[in-house]
Amino acid sequence: MRILYIIIISVFLFTSSVLAETNNHSPFVRNTVSLELLGNGFLYSVNYTHYFSPSFSMRFGGSIFNGNATGPDGNGTNATLALFPILANYLWNFGNHHIEIGAGPELGYVSESGQGVKAVGIFTTARVGYLYAEPGGGFNFSVAYTPIWSDVFSHSFGIGIGYGF
Repeated sequence: MRILYIIIISVFLFTSSVLAETNNHSPFVRNTVSLELLGNGFLYSVNYTHYFSPSFSMRFGGSIFNGNATGPDGNGTNATLALFPILANYLWNFGNHHIEIGAGPELGYVSESGQGVKAVGIFTTARVGYLYAEPGGGFNFSVAYTPIWSDVFSHSFGIGIGYGF
């Protein structure tokens, strides 16, 4: 019987020390700033992500495009497009590697000076991808499929780099 007690106590001590080693890592990052090419912001977007837990985050982004063009009638025009994706994301964590899935609205604004057109719209956007990020912060990298639904369904992929703090 005494040997059984020694075995149980040994297993308990060994298991608790192993678990203490695996759970003793840096706390997860609360904030990330990133730049994404293509993706939810169309050509590019600057994004801020706040992590409420290691598995749930909210992402806020923005991109602005401004350009001049000459129409077929020879008149010049100035056009502006602004997009603001807002996504709620769920993450499956595997150490530094994460699978990210999210969805949310994308606010859009268009103005064109030649015809005097101004419009505001709300689209739906989503994100399914891979995120490399260390729990303690620093460099991060992502690649994702980022479709956008408006009157039409458009496919897009994005690649991003950022910094967590």
